[in-house]
Amino acid sequence: MFQKQRFFSVILIIAIACITTLFVANATGQELDGKKDVKSVLFKDANAALLKAQKANAAVLAPTNFGEAMELYHNAETNLQQGENLDDIRKDLRESVVLFQKAIEATKLAEVTFPNTMKARRDAYLTGSAKFSSGTWKEAEEKFNGAAEQLEDGDVNDAREEALEAEKLYRKSELNSIKASYLNDTRNLLKQAEELDVEDEAPKTLKNARDLVKQAEKELNENRYDTDVARSLARQANYQAKHAIYLSKAIRQMKDQDQSWEDLMLASEIPLMQIDELTGHAAQFDAGFAKTTNEISAYITTYQDSVDNLIQVVGWYEQASKLKNARISELEQKYGSQK
Repeated sequence: MFQKQRFFSVILIIAIACITTLFVANATGQELDGKKDVKSVLFKDANAALLKAQKANAAVLAPTNFGEAMELYHNAETNLQQGENLDDIRKDLRESVVLFQKAIEATKLAEVTFPNTMKARRDAYLTGSAKFSSGTWKEAEEKFNGAAEQLEDGDVNDAREEALEAEKLYRKSELNSIKASYLNDTRNLLKQAEELDVEDEAPKTLKNARDLVKQAEKELNENRYDTDVARSLARQANYQAKHAIYLSKAIRQMKDQDQSWEDLMLASEIPLMQIDELTGHAAQFDAGFAKTTNEISAYITTYQDSVDNLIQVVGWYEQASKLKNARISELEQKYGSQK
């Protein structure tokens, strides 16, 4: 009997504990939901003002007002979490809304005062300057931030001067970024070539790569917004750098294996032999590469002409088929379908 009473007592304690836990969890959940509801109401106007300020890029164009507004906003968030006086929280939020609105108004003046600097900043940003030219980008941002602060203080002349300095830095950062995105990989290859002493075995190819890099840089300096030529030069430079590294390794391997010029010439004939076999010819090199090269070229030209003719014929039949189908549709509409 005593054991049964003890068993039921334990069960009762466990049940009470579970009920208490559920009650506390539910109360805690309600409390959290209550805080969320309170915050959504309290912060409604401040959140709307913050969103408008962000869309106006106020953090960049009106850093003083925007920064002070954000400080009050975060202070209100902290005080709400800590259960501080709601009147103080409301006061901070009201003041933040006023400052967000001031910041928005300040951005309008900044857009009129700094149009060229803002365009330079956008151009630099789109080329990845923050990544490829981080030092110059950071310096430009600091200058522009200073210009925006001076404009907020009403010092228009000094603001314009500092914005002009920022514009030059943004343009420099943009150019550095373009060069980096096109040429960084090739410069790394050239550095690798130096470490491998590629110049000892493939000096002409390596010089060609270096010259192409210089030409690409010159083209970018003179025509940064028409990058087609520079891009082509950069690709050629990249290829020639890789080519030089390959040639250097191949030549060193030949020397290590004591291969002769005859070995090199015979090895160079193999690819042409394999290609010429596909044309039905037997490659001959008793007079050099010219005869076999001409045979392959003539074969390709002949069959390319045949392919071009076939493409024209197919195109004609496709056009004829379209006209026929159009005529069938026309007759079906006139006399009805025969299906």
